[in-house]
Amino acid sequence: MRCFATRGEAISGWGMVWFLLSGLFAGGSSAADLQAPSVEEVRTSIDLSTWPMYPKGEPRPFDRRIPSLSYAVSASIAEVVDFHRKQLSTSGWVEAPNPYLGDESANIIFRKNGYTLSLTASKSEEKVNVSLTNHGNLSLSELPLPEGATPLFAMAYYTSHTVPGTKSESRAFVDRGLIASGWIPYGLAGDSRMFKKKAVLLNARVFEAPAQQGKTVVEYMPQLISADLPVPPGVESMQYADTTKRLDYKTPIAPDEIYAFYAKQLAPGGWKPTTERPVTDGKKSFQIHRNAQGDLITVEIRIYDDQSETTVQHQTAAEVEEERRRGLAAEAARKKQLAEAREKAAMKRGGSPSEKSSAKPGTKTKLAIGLPANSSEVERTASSLRFQLPVGSAKSFIEATKTRLEGEGWKVLTSTIQEMGGSIALTKGEMTISATFIESGILPGQVIMQAVGVEFDATTPR
Repeated sequence: MRCFATRGEAISGWGMVWFLLSGLFAGGSSAADLQAPSVEEVRTSIDLSTWPMYPKGEPRPFDRRIPSLSYAVSASIAEVVDFHRKQLSTSGWVEAPNPYLGDESANIIFRKNGYTLSLTASKSEEKVNVSLTNHGNLSLSELPLPEGATPLFAMAYYTSHTVPGTKSESRAFVDRGLIASGWIPYGLAGDSRMFKKKAVLLNARVFEAPAQQGKTVVEYMPQLISADLPVPPGVESMQYADTTKRLDYKTPIAPDEIYAFYAKQLAPGGWKPTTERPVTDGKKSFQIHRNAQGDLITVEIRIYDDQSETTVQHQTAAEVEEERRRGLAAEAARKKQLAEAREKAAMKRGGSPSEKSSAKPGTKTKLAIGLPANSSEVERTASSLRFQLPVGSAKSFIEATKTRLEGEGWKVLTSTIQEMGGSIALTKGEMTISATFIESGILPGQVIMQAVGVEFDATTPR
């Protein structure tokens, strides 16, 4: 194993220094650890998606995943640390020497069967932010480095070395070495290139460091991921987000070839397509694969400028059920609010003439609704609109629509807008508009709009 350096130019804060020192407990990994673990092997080591939190802990959306858990809680640093220390010790995790425990923060390392886990806690206003992260069992000392590399820092889940060659020479050496060892290119960002092997996403960064007199530095930082999503050979530009277990990329490869690739790659893991052929609607198509546990992998392709814009997303059976439950709850809320809006509108019909519709008998006012350019799956009638928006944008559309209608004299009957969904209802004279949205954070946002006493005039997406 390569020696550890004592230089600290790249680290600030005593808490981080202690955290790095505690990582020296990384001894015990072997070259065999270079065989990256599968998602199931990671889950077997510790499944943080189901790991108990300190009582009354509050996780944020997507902060509960197989390799990591983050939450906030009203407690002291000492109480949180004591809770997780006992919990981990009971499960066979051994605490490393040199833990850091202060009044404002704590950093502690644990190991079990070659895996390294970190527990961090820090004060933030009235609460303590807690994170547990499984860093895996990969032996970073076995990753490719040019001859003459000099260690800067080494931990169980981070190494950096200065190397004698130029940035471009070192980049080429690292890329060749990783690919030859079975690592698959999995995207890039600036000086970093991502490589994947099973459940490990490896950030291999090569850069010139001013703090090292402009020398070339090679950094390796592995991260465990919750889904093992393959990518076709030849795809260069891609993006993976473990919070949503979603992979996006563009490629000139034809959709039929992409679907055939996934059918072949997923089959050994027990995944079976739910339809014989992909479901096609114009330039959009998709195919869903399901395993025995009821988990889903959805492959969706849109053709744009002769490119296959591809999205591959993993959902557990529990996530699928939760999405279904949210959809049913949102639909029930929409129906209830629409009924309430109709009742209130009916009660107002005896109001002042200025509140009544100025439309001629037998006709309905047209209300222009400008659909966003990125809307899709549009279904429209004179009195209803259904469409999808990219993840995270449905809420802002509903807020903008509400603001616009209020500016045009509509009065708010009900308004409940939250991050994961909500609904609004507005009235003007005898006219009522209601809108409901669902944001799972995993699939595109769903928007449903209903009109009473007025007709939608929806413009086509630009």
